[in-house]
Amino acid sequence: MPPLRPLIARLMGSQPRRLLVPPLRGPTPHAGSWGLPGPNIRRPVTPGMEQYAGLQRVQIRTGEGTATGVVPASKTITLSAGPQGLNTWYASYAAISTSTGAADGSTAALIVGPISAGLAPGGQSYAGGGDSIGLAGQVLRPGDYITITWTNAKPGDTATLTVYGEQDIPV
Repeated sequence: MPPLRPLIARLMGSQPRRLLVPPLRGPTPHAGSWGLPGPNIRRPVTPGMEQYAGLQRVQIRTGEGTATGVVPASKTITLSAGPQGLNTWYASYAAISTSTGAADGSTAALIVGPISAGLAPGGQSYAGGGDSIGLAGQVLRPGDYITITWTNAKPGDTATLTVYGEQDIPV
């Protein structure tokens, strides 16, 4: 096999250019990895749950308290949002909307509790396109959800449920 430099020079028709980046030596780490394989590479230490002994009250973050979906041809959609992990929510109100907005004549019924039971009615709105339903500090623990069902909504609309309030998180 001919040496590479003369072969490259012959293919390019001139002197080969100098490499601007030094060649890689040995294996390289992948993006997001812990490093190169070897005896001293270990998984980062993860604190146990027993170390999260305190609670801190913070606002329910938008991503945690938001659920969206597209209204199907049946004109009925159900969305749910609730605490994750060991968090406890103290919900103040739920904001609901559809992409049609105020012109939407749908109705929305809200229930609070486990999805399987769904026995505690939380509120009703006849302005499903944009309204808020008060929850008066309703306490939700893991496994409890705020579930809202739109009926007679416009197919193809995006429906959004956003829960506002506070939550206790382990710290």
